[in-house]
Amino acid sequence: MDNHPAFSCTGIVAGYRRKEVLHGLDFEIPAHSITGLLGPNGAGKSTLLRLLATISTPSAGEIRMGGLNPALRSERNDIRRNLGFLPQNFSVDERMTVQEFVLYCLWMREYPAAQRTEAAEYAIATVGLENSSGTRIKELSGGMRQRAGIAASIAGTPQFIILDEPTAGLDPEQRYEFRQLLSRLRGLDNSPTILLGTHLVEDVASCADQILVLGEGTIRYSGPAHTLTDSGDRSIDALESTYRRLLGGAKSSAHAADTTTLEA
Repeated sequence: MDNHPAFSCTGIVAGYRRKEVLHGLDFEIPAHSITGLLGPNGAGKSTLLRLLATISTPSAGEIRMGGLNPALRSERNDIRRNLGFLPQNFSVDERMTVQEFVLYCLWMREYPAAQRTEAAEYAIATVGLENSSGTRIKELSGGMRQRAGIAASIAGTPQFIILDEPTAGLDPEQRYEFRQLLSRLRGLDNSPTILLGTHLVEDVASCADQILVLGEGTIRYSGPAHTLTDSGDRSIDALESTYRRLLGGAKSSAHAADTTTLEA
């Protein structure tokens, strides 16, 4: 799969309740990158992430993940074995303990049985819940529940990790620790491709290699984080200013012939 982009989308159209939400999206995400999917609430981020997580299918267009076609059952199953997904609002049997929940997610991905406990314990410790691994989900605070979801999505270090608003409910220190976690994952041999959906520029300013800006169901920018502004300024203020301008202006792509970037 390494010879292909991690995600490749061509002409993606999708929606729900007879309302079109995504309008012909075209983009690629390199393997082993951390990509921030930025967009305001209602831009279509969750719809796109559900497509890439193979939860739903587009009404038009093609998706490839590591060269595999999720529209084909056999290839979709291969993708799912190598995919960790944290939805914006995830549901779980709240009678489960944190460890049982993470183990269940590993089982769903057909992770080797002999290695599941070790992988679960490592992921739980990575998000700082090692002292709560035996606690039932229903007894966790909102922030702890969110961290349990993050642990489940990264357990076993799947090839694709898709996170929808993962910092929701986290306090400032936990948000910082989450960004440090992403940096550690990037440093691994054969590091996963991480796609992070958020409406907060600060979530991606320090760690994203690539950025997608989604506004009203269209891609406003797709490319390296360092070319989002003309100056290459990666500060939160500079990225925030450019992000807001992109949402108010025409589509921009780092790979288009007429690309222009906006300096903060």
